[in-house]
Amino acid sequence: MQRYANYSLTIFSMIIVLVSCAIMLPAAELPIEASHDVIVVGAGSSGLTSAYYLKDYDVKILERNDYTGGSTMSAVYEDISYPIGVAKTTLSTLLLEIAGDLGLHPIPIPNHDISFFNDGTIYYGLEGLMTTFIEEGGLEEWGRFYVTSKAAYFLNYYSNPETAELDQITAKQWFDNEQFAPLFYKVYDAKARLLFGAGLEEVSALSLLPIIFQDADSLPIGLGADDINNDPISESESATYFTFPSGMTEYTNAIAEALSDKIQLNSNVESITKDGEWMRVIYSDPDGTQHALQSRAVILAIPAYIVGYLAPEILSEEQKTLLNQIEYSSYCIVSLFGDEPIFGDAFDLQFTDGMLVTDLIDQTWALRKNEIMPEGSDVQIYSAIIAPTSYQDQSFKELTQEELIEKVYTDLETFDPDVRTKVDEYRVDWFSSGAPVMTVGARQRLARLQEITNGSLALCGSYMIYPDFNATITSGYNAAQQTIRVIKGQSAIEFFELY
Repeated sequence: MQRYANYSLTIFSMIIVLVSCAIMLPAAELPIEASHDVIVVGAGSSGLTSAYYLKDYDVKILERNDYTGGSTMSAVYEDISYPIGVAKTTLSTLLLEIAGDLGLHPIPIPNHDISFFNDGTIYYGLEGLMTTFIEEGGLEEWGRFYVTSKAAYFLNYYSNPETAELDQITAKQWFDNEQFAPLFYKVYDAKARLLFGAGLEEVSALSLLPIIFQDADSLPIGLGADDINNDPISESESATYFTFPSGMTEYTNAIAEALSDKIQLNSNVESITKDGEWMRVIYSDPDGTQHALQSRAVILAIPAYIVGYLAPEILSEEQKTLLNQIEYSSYCIVSLFGDEPIFGDAFDLQFTDGMLVTDLIDQTWALRKNEIMPEGSDVQIYSAIIAPTSYQDQSFKELTQEELIEKVYTDLETFDPDVRTKVDEYRVDWFSSGAPVMTVGARQRLARLQEITNGSLALCGSYMIYPDFNATITSGYNAAQQTIRVIKGQSAIEFFELY
């Protein structure tokens, strides 16, 4: 069995690189090589979105890696490109607008193709989820859970962040206060681990509500207990999530192609300073040679903890404090390759029994759905997503690769005892700063960070609004609008918030 791994740069090593570069940096002596309207640092989904809305200006994108997309990345196995990281998204007006411009066609993932494994049984889609809840708590309890959740969502998300009460308590405290049935907690604890890399004891109740709301808002209307059908081919459900024929990387790849003349890879930005009305950006190429550029504005589309190291002279003390309060969690994706299906009735199999694996995603689902699999290919590609139960407990990273794979097999054997014989090869990808954790007070802190971040330095990324794909690209759009105002000499505008 062939085995290979890819390890993302750890936070510690990133800091060492940045600090060491800063020490050797003769920034004031480097001649300016080029001037631009705006420089975007980072070619992930938020940075690319920012640059896309600035494409009519002189924009330069600097990316330290040799690829674009950030955590929305892909790999190739036997001539099949498959996504790593972001697998699906809900649709927003912004995403539809960009997809339309680029000629992309998002495809729906029927709700019954998002399945759940609980207590030895696979439940298909939201009707299956309803089945589990009603079996444990009864129809009345199921209704109370969703009615309460939707009411809390509207009362808190559309209030002033400073008065959003559920932003000030953990999701666990909210569950305890409402005394919901234990299964509700178990299901949404697993969902929180996937999105935030943390359980309900650490994320704010307000941060959990969009996840519950999406489920509640997508349930078929008027169904009673007798109408529920735990069927993998149920036709009564619509689609909550979408993807693209070749995965979510189709979005970032299309923007990167459209902006190819503006993107510069292998360019490690080391410092950003301000000289009058100009921003000065120092970066190095792979051989260590330093270069200096200047621009009217800079957009930092990078993790929050790096921002402070790149622009300490520009950020206010309050901005630094708020950025330092943003916690990140690590996660891991184990891709499994073979020619036999591990499960064949769903796009995403979610686990609710506290396993190391939170989700198993069928990465060739979209290819088969659209009948674009390579002719004669029977390749099966699955991604097992591993997220910690707590962002403060990263002990799973201490596992050897063999120990990690053994735990993955053990988890998957709970529903497929023959899984080991079906896997011919595997790949391990670590993401050391994969998910910003929406801890207690996150909405209030981020609202304040947006309020005081204006002018020629803009911030965007998964931490600025909410750590899902739509919110991430929305933050890129916001940064672009802020920058356009700077270039045109106009006053600031209010940010658009997705949730």
